[in-house]
Amino acid sequence: MKPRTFVQSLLAAVALTACSHAGGSSTPPAPAATMPQTTPAATGTLTIAVPAAAADALRRPAFISSATTQAALFIDGVTAAAASSSSCSSGCTLNYTTTAGTHTFRAEIANSSHVVLAAGSKSIAVLPGAGNNITLTLNGAAATALWVSTTSTTAGTISGTYAIEDASSVLITSAPAGASTAFDNAPLSFSTMTSGGFTGTAAFTTTGSSTTLSAPDASGNDYPFKASCSASANGTFSITASSAASAAGISGAQLSGLSPALTYPTSTLNAAGMHTYGCFNGTIGDASILALDGGVGSGGTCNASSVSSCSVSLTTTQSNDVIVVYCVDGTGGGTFSTPTAAGLTFTQRGTTSNLAIRTQALWYAIASSPISEPIKCAWTSAASVGAVVAFGVHGANTAAPFDTNAGLPYFNANFPNPNPSCTISTSNAHDFIFTGVYSNAGLITGNPPSPFSSIATNVDMGASYEVVAATQTNLTIQWSTMGSPRVAWMCDAIVAAGT
Repeated sequence: MKPRTFVQSLLAAVALTACSHAGGSSTPPAPAATMPQTTPAATGTLTIAVPAAAADALRRPAFISSATTQAALFIDGVTAAAASSSSCSSGCTLNYTTTAGTHTFRAEIANSSHVVLAAGSKSIAVLPGAGNNITLTLNGAAATALWVSTTSTTAGTISGTYAIEDASSVLITSAPAGASTAFDNAPLSFSTMTSGGFTGTAAFTTTGSSTTLSAPDASGNDYPFKASCSASANGTFSITASSAASAAGISGAQLSGLSPALTYPTSTLNAAGMHTYGCFNGTIGDASILALDGGVGSGGTCNASSVSSCSVSLTTTQSNDVIVVYCVDGTGGGTFSTPTAAGLTFTQRGTTSNLAIRTQALWYAIASSPISEPIKCAWTSAASVGAVVAFGVHGANTAAPFDTNAGLPYFNANFPNPNPSCTISTSNAHDFIFTGVYSNAGLITGNPPSPFSSIATNVDMGASYEVVAATQTNLTIQWSTMGSPRVAWMCDAIVAAGT
């Protein structure tokens, strides 16, 4: 869970102090019935106290978010602010003048990007000659729905937690007592957005099996959710969150009339890290958590002459991984036996490239629990050199792991080839794309450029990967080598769970 700043309070103390009448003499009687009567003026202050630290909340009755830099006060819906300040980072006092009587006071606070953080309104009776010290509750304006964690997974349901933040990435909470009682733009509504071709139904519910959220909790804890697939559902879906209009009633004209002008968070909340989920015959998976889970490559003794097998020791930390093994016979012309590792059953992926230059093969197995095992590749050619790369992929569709594009897997071997590359396309949006290369001449100088990341790389062999969230068309993946190496290389893609 990423660190988050808590909203320490959302209360503004409005000190309404009426001005006393000048002089000590009594007011003379009206000389005539036609004499116009005026409503006495009333003046007061709105004090914004911005905390320097969370501990301040223990010593003061009320606070405003520490991200506050600006504040404004409006009275009775008048477009022009009764008072405002753009220097509130350490607190500020707004002085206003109105008439005695009952008025609707509306206040907002905003950040340095000129986006409203919280707002509130209250009908207040201002009495001439009397001090009116009251409080005005400001409710946080929800701007971001932040995915936090997955807590449990069953066949058809994933449970987890999310949080609601304002436009300054401040977690909105109702603590301390008497602070924010609702989101200013409540209710927040959650819905699913399915991909094209989705069949069946998908659902997302939050606290109390509802699709809406109206108020922050008392302690700032993360809110629970459940994402689910109906029986036999297939396809991917994402989560969207939207909000209602501001309950405080501050208009767009009032905000734009300030200097600097302000904006209110959009009705579609920013979905920060909210995951994409997939349904595969009713079984749900998290299509956003495709990740490398351990990777190791050979070199050294495996690349010596007259070796007919090579082993590496792979350690993973997650359950339900796809274990990938890439084997290369550096002499070429040989055949492979099935890789071995305790508790794993390997299946050959597609075809191998059998050329006089190199022979290579790709294998995979499903590991239901974390492993820490030696994995061995063996080939039949006599005086051989070779290599093996092994790695785990977590979050994959273990029932059908590989992208079904007709161009995958891609294998090639050539001499000389100073720039080995693959150009591939995928049929699935959420893929773990990976590539491997081998040269026994020690001429590999670098991985494919970012966004690819290394799985295992040395001068003799290498493997890299990238996680994508959209289908790829003619994606070129190129390794860096020097000289004119005799190389073998491959590219392939593993699909996310539920896809």
